Amino acid sequence: MPFIDQLDRGKKYVRKTITLDFLNFVIISHLQGIKGKSIAGVINKIIYEWVEHNSDKLKTTWNLDLIKLRKFAQMEYEDLYTDNDIEEAKKKLIKRISESFQNIERIKIDEFAKGLKISENSLKEIIFSYGNALNKAGMNYFYKNPYLIKKKS
Repeated sequence: MPFIDQLDRGKKYVRKTITLDFLNFVIISHLQGIKGKSIAGVINKIIYEWVEHNSDKLKTTWNLDLIKLRKFAQMEYEDLYTDNDIEEAKKKLIKRISESFQNIERIKIDEFAKGLKISENSLKEIIFSYGNALNKAGMNYFYKNPYLIKKKS
């Protein structure tokens, strides 16, 4: 090993270590302007390139199906839904709403929407558009602004 032979055995060497976090930050900072305008842009570009070049690793190592993930991402962020997706989601949401309303006598729409983790406008749209389906699912109610009130049996 020529490198070891070239070392001066009498000298004391100081070992310096740095964390990978710091090294990563320095590398990403130097790529700013080359791969992206901001640090977040650089990180996104690096991740994008890694995923594009390592899709087989994602499938074999972590069993991630990129086709399904891309479809999900499109549905979530671009509002690209097929009719089957909409029907299935509608049925699940109607069931969820009616089951959640079972033990409630009266609730404000905004509180109910928060509990369901959907927007108030979406909940109103479902309640007003799919009232018959909700009634068939067991949710007997009437709306008196701003409350949903259970009908007495």
